[in-house]
Amino acid sequence: MAAAGLARFDAGGRLLWANAAFRERLGVRAGDSLGSLLAAALPSGAIAGAADRLRAGQSMTLAAPPGGGRAVLIPAEGEDGELVLTLAPDGAPDGAANGAVSAPAPETSFVGLEDLLGDRAGEAERQIMQAIAVPLVVTRLADGLVMAVNQPAGLLFEVPLDGVVGCSFAKSYYADPAERDRLLAALRDGAGCVDGFETRLRRPDGSDLWAMVSARLFRFQGADAMLACISDISARKRTEQALEVQWDQTRAVLNGLGQGVMAFDRGLRLVAWNVRAAELLGLEPEFLRYHTPYAAIALRVGEGLAFGPGSGCPATEPLPSRPALSERSWECTRSDGQVVECLTRPLPDGGFVVTYTDVTERACAEERAHAARKEAEGALRDLKEAQAHLIQSEKMAALGSLVAGVAHEINTPIGIALTGASLMAERTRGIRRDFEGGTLRKPDFADFLDTAGEAAHLMLLNIDRAAQLIQSFKQIAVDQASEERRVFELGGYIDEVLRSLGVRIKRAAHTVVVDCPADLVVDGYPGALSQVLTNFVMNSIAHGYAPGQRGALRVAVRAVGDDEVELVYADDGRGIPRELHGKVFEPFFTTSRGTGGSGLGLNIVYNIATRKLKGRIALDSGPGRGTAFTLRFPRVVPADAPPA
Repeated sequence: MAAAGLARFDAGGRLLWANAAFRERLGVRAGDSLGSLLAAALPSGAIAGAADRLRAGQSMTLAAPPGGGRAVLIPAEGEDGELVLTLAPDGAPDGAANGAVSAPAPETSFVGLEDLLGDRAGEAERQIMQAIAVPLVVTRLADGLVMAVNQPAGLLFEVPLDGVVGCSFAKSYYADPAERDRLLAALRDGAGCVDGFETRLRRPDGSDLWAMVSARLFRFQGADAMLACISDISARKRTEQALEVQWDQTRAVLNGLGQGVMAFDRGLRLVAWNVRAAELLGLEPEFLRYHTPYAAIALRVGEGLAFGPGSGCPATEPLPSRPALSERSWECTRSDGQVVECLTRPLPDGGFVVTYTDVTERACAEERAHAARKEAEGALRDLKEAQAHLIQSEKMAALGSLVAGVAHEINTPIGIALTGASLMAERTRGIRRDFEGGTLRKPDFADFLDTAGEAAHLMLLNIDRAAQLIQSFKQIAVDQASEERRVFELGGYIDEVLRSLGVRIKRAAHTVVVDCPADLVVDGYPGALSQVLTNFVMNSIAHGYAPGQRGALRVAVRAVGDDEVELVYADDGRGIPRELHGKVFEPFFTTSRGTGGSGLGLNIVYNIATRKLKGRIALDSGPGRGTAFTLRFPRVVPADAPPA
């Protein structure tokens, strides 16, 4: 009976090992490839796809292998993508062929091997063991003496077969010798059959490997024996250990979070969680276990004290009522007043994760912020009302100054007219007296007529001057009071405004220079512009100069294109420090609080320039070099939007 050949190829198809029967039969050497083997053993037309068929588990008949005769290659899957081939002679006893074909894959159990081997110890049995691509070891039950080993087992333990059989004992191959006793106990409990027994084995060189053992009790060579099928699961164990380390790290990270976390798979089973989640949901930490059903967790939460009866919360409020198909967040309140924010996010595998965050402080802060906002809004309303009153007071004060200016300006022409009228009255009484006494002479009457003509002319001239002043002041007062929109000539209007401030300017001994193009017409709000100029002038008089210091005020106007007007007001006073530039337009900011300054003048200017005139204003000033305000606004000011 020809011996069966065995060979093992790596995932790349290179020969790793072959027994003597395989090498002699097919003439292969170490390092040969599966392709070269098939090229030598198969006709050229049959080579295509042969390697793929073997890897797919299909047996292949070699009609004329190099060693002569007929043979069958029987494939089996090895570790890490390796391919194990059994070369069985065509026509060999069925037992040999069947033994190779029915060789169990790694981590599977034997079925009926005791019937296959039984008490028939002999060459056929040994051939069958050698033909099976899975490590097999037969040990005597009484003392563990190794009675038989196949080549894969020798490769697994890295020992020669003739140095093992009959001269070594099983206990020496266990990392813990007590493991064999545990395996025997499992065999007794399992009626002579054990599958999936995991243990750590040790090679003679001291290196360890993890193995899964499937064992059967049977009679071998006249003695009670144990047949063990060994699968190397070291790679799996290393992976499991790495995963366990990774999970320990993940668990440590999760438990270090201030948030509670629970993750569920697509079957609504718990797959990850941390202690904080149990705390916030009012659950005992030991209740949460791997694959705990979602429904069981929801039921326990509903029965608990945190969100259960008497808490004032729906039973499952902290848990989503259905799997999270999209991100969703909500808040719920525990019975102790603790506010918990819940957030669900879907996972790619169909599951979802829920996070729980204690937001009690944030909720309290939001309540405090809401109350503070309401209080601030009330204070702002009060401030706006007070500001409106102050602005109105400023307007009335400006009108008061205007009235004083009117009184002073018209005093001179009215006084001159009154003097002329008094002179005429006195001369008229003298002429009447001479006329009635018969002493009126022609030269005296001619002199009276000359005096009357001059007085009448003087009175008409000054009364007309007073009328013009009154009309001008009246227009400015109406503009300031009514904020009426109209078309006006800018240069003339600036002169009228400055004329109304003449008393203050003369009293301060300042000079005013106006540079404005003739016929520059603006469609807007003259009263607003009057307030701006008035505040500029009064600000210079009040703050721009030291007491008794004379200065020059300048108003320069120019057209910017066809659509805008630029007005620059400047004085040559003490100037404004740069660090105060950002504050001068703020309400109630003043450097003369003790002398009656309200701090609203330039704030009113800023509001009028930006809101009423729809323009912008800029400040250029520095200590000792005066102050300049540049106001730029549209020639046709857009109308205010109607109130909503």
